[in-house]
Amino acid sequence: EKPRETWSSRADFLMSCLSLAVGLGNVWRFPYLVQKSGGGTFLLPYLIMLFVEGIPLFYLEISLGQRMQKGLIGTWTAISPAAGGIGMAAAMASFIVNIYYI
Repeated sequence: EKPRETWSSRADFLMSCLSLAVGLGNVWRFPYLVQKSGGGTFLLPYLIMLFVEGIPLFYLEISLGQRMQKGLIGTWTAISPAAGGIGMAAAMASFIVNIYYI
């Protein structure tokens, strides 16, 4: 196997993660969704779920990918062949979201 490329600095990695997680669609749609869904009443459960589910799952995906140095599907298949479906589902979800934004 040929060696995989690595990030040149932590700042490069951080900026890449931020640009992946926060796109223009989030910046444009989020204020509209907050206003449409009840303002602060929507914002409180959103922030709770962000910290309870969103950030831990994002950190899990990033850390597993860095530790195993494999792609999304390869990482979950390496954990367990039966878990390869999780990687496939996450890849398909990412694909569908990208189609929506493009």
